[in-house]
Amino acid sequence: FFPALEQNMMGAVLINENDEVMFFNPAAEKLWGYKREEVIGNNIDMLIPRDLRPAHPEYIRHNREGGKARVEGMSRELQL
Repeated sequence: FFPALEQNMMGAVLINENDEVMFFNPAAEKLWGYKREEVIGNNIDMLIPRDLRPAHPEYIRHNREGGKARVEGMSRELQL
């Protein structure tokens, strides 16, 4: 499971029940501009744009209650 995520060309981020990042693949490093070591153990909010942070806990709760392990097809353009 993890080797497939590690080598995936799409950014993959896994969080635990405390919303701490437990896995961050190389594609995620390129996407967000953080090294794995900077992200692992930190709250997922560090990767969420500030304007979306207030609503993000509700997205996570809804995702967990619905039994889905990921959000598919969700994208947002960000100004860098």
